[in-house]
Amino acid sequence: MKKVAFLIISLIIIFLITGCAIFNLPFFGGGGETDLADYCKISFLDPNTKEPFSSPITFPASVVIKYQYNGYYPVEDLKMDVVQVINDRNWLSVENLNPTSAMVNFVNEESAGDFLVQTEMRTINKDTVSASKLLHIVDPSPATITEFEFYLTENSTLIPNYQNDAFLWMKIKDDESMLFSKSILASFVSKSKLYINGRDMSTSGFPPESAIVSDDGKQIICIAKLNIPEMNQVFQTPIILEGENKFRFVFEGFNSDGSGFIEKDLMLTAAYTDNTPPEIIDYDYVDAGPGIGYMDFSVTDEFSLYLEVKDKGDMFDTFDPSGLASLTWRISGENQTPISDTIDLTYLAKDALYQEYIPIRIRSYDYPSGIYRLLITIEDRKGNTTTFGPKTFNYNVTSWKEADIKVEKIAGDMGALYTYFAGETLRFSIDSDLTYDSENWSIIPDVGTDFTTNANNNTMIGGAVYRNIKYGDYVVYVEAKKDGIPYYGETSFSVEPSQTYVNQPVITYKVESPSEPSKLFEVVVDSLIDLPSDPYETLKKKKLVYTKDGHPEPAKVDLFPFEYSDSKQQTFKAMVLTSSGSPIILDNYDRVELILTAEDIRGNVSEKPFFFSNE
Repeated sequence: MKKVAFLIISLIIIFLITGCAIFNLPFFGGGGETDLADYCKISFLDPNTKEPFSSPITFPASVVIKYQYNGYYPVEDLKMDVVQVINDRNWLSVENLNPTSAMVNFVNEESAGDFLVQTEMRTINKDTVSASKLLHIVDPSPATITEFEFYLTENSTLIPNYQNDAFLWMKIKDDESMLFSKSILASFVSKSKLYINGRDMSTSGFPPESAIVSDDGKQIICIAKLNIPEMNQVFQTPIILEGENKFRFVFEGFNSDGSGFIEKDLMLTAAYTDNTPPEIIDYDYVDAGPGIGYMDFSVTDEFSLYLEVKDKGDMFDTFDPSGLASLTWRISGENQTPISDTIDLTYLAKDALYQEYIPIRIRSYDYPSGIYRLLITIEDRKGNTTTFGPKTFNYNVTSWKEADIKVEKIAGDMGALYTYFAGETLRFSIDSDLTYDSENWSIIPDVGTDFTTNANNNTMIGGAVYRNIKYGDYVVYVEAKKDGIPYYGETSFSVEPSQTYVNQPVITYKVESPSEPSKLFEVVVDSLIDLPSDPYETLKKKKLVYTKDGHPEPAKVDLFPFEYSDSKQQTFKAMVLTSSGSPIILDNYDRVELILTAEDIRGNVSEKPFFFSNE
């Protein structure tokens, strides 16, 4: 009896053990969905060989997705989806596949990147079993920098041994891959570098501080503002050297899988800017007598002009000057052919002081006695000039008389007879009842055919006329004779601007792409009147409206002086950004309205609107 009981208990134990094992087999599904998924296998096959790929799958891709179920539990059907990871775009969706063995062709000729193959299998009791595998399609062609603009915001060139503030605007594009994720800035911060002359300068404001990714993820616009310090704090050596400087920009790790590498090399020349003319420190007329009347000095035979001249650098002489280039003296008058000479000064050091007595031997030119004018022009090696004179002197004249010049306004604001405005007409004559045998008139600076004399104006009995006078300072001279006695005279006058006759500053936009307000564009201000020496006082924003999807959005405009050495023309670089400093990409019907104003030193103001749109 005991043996029978023992046998029954042993059989029950064996049955329980084997039953648990049997019911846990995939045929019975006792383990649930998790266990069944272990029997689902997804693989990627080469469509030509029907074998697994032996190398990375490259774009454009043609892949056979093989699904295999090796379990015994009955299943009914299978569904498969292929979704791009970076943007959740569904590239493939098929249903009612053979749940035990299915092969699906997947072709991708649009975009590389990561794709998630997801399967959902149904069992006979309507439960679902999910499995997935990542398909990585490699783009063998690298991204490219399609647009790259780098310029300095304070000077037109790099300045050696000086802090340089610069600006970078860049567009990176890849037609094949979804390169850029929304976390692009975080990637740039850690993996993008700037090297200047081989030295890592990434902490100077690089990598880009703002960026925007296009909707398709294949293009990004980046902005960086660089603050290149004067000295390396560790080695106490200058960052920017005079002459050639090598800049190397490196961008890496911006692909969705952390790969990707682009570099951009620039060779930039550093030199001190010089928009400041030379300075005349001292002068004297040697072997010359005092002037008579309005004359500056008198000469009997010859004289020497003593000059002390030095070139000056920009920033209140902080920058090195370019150096003196030449000195030209010129003597004219008495209806004689002018005499002149140019002295080459390029042999001097850039910061040298030129001190010299310049002999001017008038007698050797057979000049007759008379009244003459001396004009000195000093030029530095950047083309900046300083003028000395004209200085009037009498040469070996024993008898001459002074001629008073009368100035009359004959067209313009006749209510202000003694204030001359641009655009008016002035007549000059000798204030005398005498009829002179000859009159020779001249004006400095030369104004061309706007200044006419009795020699070329048949409607005049005598004198000269200056039509359509322009803003500035002038000197008018007359040389006349009466009964063999010479008469000489000169008068100075200034021309004021006028809203009636002087055009306001003219603003010109030079925009390469009206649909990209954040792409650097150029603004040029031209004026007949001098513009402020501080360009930030010239050009200002009046109005900025950014409309996105029919609603106003906050935005800002950045203006950077680019070239302003010309007193009557200033050039700016500009761009419109979001309020956070990111680029703006305009979709259909988005719009940016920008109005800038310009003002000259006399307070004449003009404004100019411009519209950016993608319509």
